[in-house]
Amino acid sequence: MAIRVVCDSCRSRFEVDDRHAGKKGPCPKCGKVIQIPTANEPESATVGKSVEKKTEAKQSAPPAARSASPKPEAPKSAAASKSPAPALTSGKPKPKRTITGAQLRAGSSQAKEAGDASSGTIPENIRPEDIKIHDTGQAAPGVGIVGKSGKRIDPEARKDAEFKLIPSILIFVMAASVIGAAVYLGKTFDDPVLSNNIFLGLTWLISFPLAVAGYWILRSSDDTEPYHGKVLLVRTVICGTLYTVLWLVKGFVPEIYVAGEYGWLFGAIPFVFAGCVIAFASWDFEPGESFLHFALFVGASMLIRWLMGLGWI
Repeated sequence: MAIRVVCDSCRSRFEVDDRHAGKKGPCPKCGKVIQIPTANEPESATVGKSVEKKTEAKQSAPPAARSASPKPEAPKSAAASKSPAPALTSGKPKPKRTITGAQLRAGSSQAKEAGDASSGTIPENIRPEDIKIHDTGQAAPGVGIVGKSGKRIDPEARKDAEFKLIPSILIFVMAASVIGAAVYLGKTFDDPVLSNNIFLGLTWLISFPLAVAGYWILRSSDDTEPYHGKVLLVRTVICGTLYTVLWLVKGFVPEIYVAGEYGWLFGAIPFVFAGCVIAFASWDFEPGESFLHFALFVGASMLIRWLMGLGWI
């Protein structure tokens, strides 16, 4: 039968064979000489005795002896240094005992036989690795997130955007249809006012697939979870509509701001800034990504104007 020993110097725990009961020997870790308890004496009693002896010796010593510096330890005797180290137990492991978490919490008789659940102590004849606690789904106090039923709520796995063939085909077909309509309607109507209104309508239609496609291309998969479902739809409609409103506002800008060689450059700066702000607020982009997203829309809308015979701007 194995005896559990605790070194009062380094507090190391190990097991020795019962044939060394009552003997002294060096600690395998720190080398201090320790007293091995008997088979019937628990390890806590041995540690308590050593602590009590040290306390009594310290209290009974005179003040002069207490203040005096400790004397150097005498060299170990040859017999003590040559004594064999306590041998660890070896043999077949004991069969594992299964204890459910409900038994430990309820303090049933089965749990008390295997160990005291309230104090966390384990009898000497059962090793900690022999006890298996089944998870019943009930979260321990102060551990994890608990729902109203008392069960632990596990976090959901992060889902990244996946390439889907059908939405991609729909975006391509919608963009191609708008471009085809721009070519046809541009040759059909000669009225500039009507052509501008048709241009705004086609730009508003093509802004939605461009907004989604630009978001899928420019977003960083390492930053945030992608938008999907109703959230993606709402952000797409808002972004595309505000982009189209910028072209509508551009029609009310006086010609003086866009005339001349460098006039349009200064007139375009407020619109580019407004487009970057719209992209940033809609998709949580960085400044560079916001500019590229707005530039994609501007390039496509300028192509529609050119196909309709309205010029680039």
